[in-house]
Order: sequence, then C-alpha cells, then structure tokens
Amino acid sequence: MTKPLQVLLTGATGFTGSYVLKELLNQPNLKVTLFVRDLQKADKLGYTKLPIKLHKGCLEDTASIKQALYQKDILINIASLGFGHAPVLIDACPDTLKKAIFISTTGIFTKLNPDSKQIRLDAEKAIQNSALNFTIIRPTMIFGSAGDRNMSRLIQLQKKLPFFPVFGSGNFLQQPIYVEDLSRFIVQASLSEKSNRKTYNLAGLKAISFNDIIDTISKQLKKNVFKLHIPYSLSLLLAYIYECLFKAPKIKVEQIKRLNEHKNFSIEAAKNDFNFTPLDFESAIKKEIESLT
Repeated sequence: MTKPLQVLLTGATGFTGSYVLKELLNQPNLKVTLFVRDLQKADKLGYTKLPIKLHKGCLEDTASIKQALYQKDILINIASLGFGHAPVLIDACPDTLKKAIFISTTGIFTKLNPDSKQIRLDAEKAIQNSALNFTIIRPTMIFGSAGDRNMSRLIQLQKKLPFFPVFGSGNFLQQPIYVEDLSRFIVQASLSEKSNRKTYNLAGLKAISFNDIIDTISKQLKKNVFKLHIPYSLSLLLAYIYECLFKAPKIKVEQIKRLNEHKNFSIEAAKNDFNFTPLDFESAIKKEIESLT
C-alpha cells in the first residue's frame, strides 16, 4: 500500500477552511492535521471526533508551525495572507515538502489601496521567489452558506425589506465563487504537479452585475424587491458620516468603492489545467437559499 500523504491545513475553523477539510476527508490515502489556535473552537465544530490530528499553535510562532510541518508532504494555508504570515510559513517549510498551497485574493487587483493589499502583494512575491513548489489561488468573493458573510446577508436583507439600497449604478460586474467549487479546486491542485509554481484566479462561471445579483436572489426567493439606487457620491458621503458615528459600521466607504469597480476575472488557467467548471451564479445561489431554509 502506498504511504499516505501527510497534509497540514491551516484556517480549518474558518468558513472556507471547513469546506476544504470536508473535501480532504473525501480523498483516499491522506492523513490530515489541522493547525489551530483555539482547541475549544475546534472541539465545538466537532473536529475532535473526526479521523484527523490537531496541532495547537499560532502563525506568529515560527517554532510551532515548524513543529506542525515536520514530516508533512503538503501544506494548505487557508489563513489570510493579509496578516503578514507568509515569511514565517515559507521559512518553516521543510525541504521535503512536496507542495504548498496559499490562498490569496483577487482583491489585490483593486484600484483602491487598503493596507492589506500591499501585505498580500508582498506575500505573493515572497512565495514566488521561494524554492517551494507553491500554488497561489486567488478567489473572488466566496459564498455558499450562512457562514459566508456575503451573499447570506443579502439573502436575509431581501427577505426582510421591500426594497434594497444599491450604492451607485449597480452595473459593475461581480463574479462570486461558490465555496464548494473553490474547496474542490484547492484540494485538486494540492494533489497535482500541474499546479506547481503556478497562480490561479478563481471565480464563478460568468460575471454578473450587482443589479442582476439582486434580481436573481429575488427570483429565487419568489419576492419582488425594488432596487433603490443611491447616487455614488451621495452614497460615499452617507457612508462616511455613518462610519464617524458608529464604532462598528456595517457598511464602509471602502466597501462602496469596491462595489463600484469591476471584479470579473478569467478562469482559463484553471479550466486548461483542471477542467475547472464552477456553478453559474443562479444555480449556486439557489443551493445557498435552500440551505438557509
């Protein structure tokens, strides 16, 4: 029998990581270890009952990640590169590591300049300049269940409100990716040499405007929702005032600016290497709505 591949997964207690773990457990001949900061959270998620190992540590601690990576074949790092941990992870990887998967974001292509953008760009550069057999995967907005913090909120708001505020024209393109499609690709890439030292942008099947996103959700909810368009400049002003008045605003100026730039990306590289065929938005959002009811 072939010796099982030893996989270390970071970020497994988060939204995307939990789906990647499910996908890993469906694969034969793998031994999975989770690198977790909070053992109690892992226990609450039921991970202590699964056929996996748990390694407690934090990505700020080089020694703990080195220990976790000892005799591992594959690293799948779901933890955000925006926290600046890339140099620690690169340094901790043993020479015997066969593959290192890093999850970045298509957010690095924004015309805006949040602090996390440069951190992620520097992280990608450090990974690409390393000797690792890396794969960098850049997903767009990820959705698929109550834990996604994106589409689930839109769905709940549209259920409650007779209208929906649209900040700006609503014509800018989005291309959100269904979490099961993303997690499947992550595991597929981690087990293949095709993805060695490559970078992939991962998105849904087709781009769709924000207006069409609202209409598609309304159609699935069987509810007519009036789109209340607020001019872009007025939206920014209102968001700025709102941010000044509240410590934890639910909408920020930066979010409105991001909604008013195109976020559509080619997925040809993933198609060519892995025949990547994600769900279209209507099919995926239907599955999410069904999961929420």
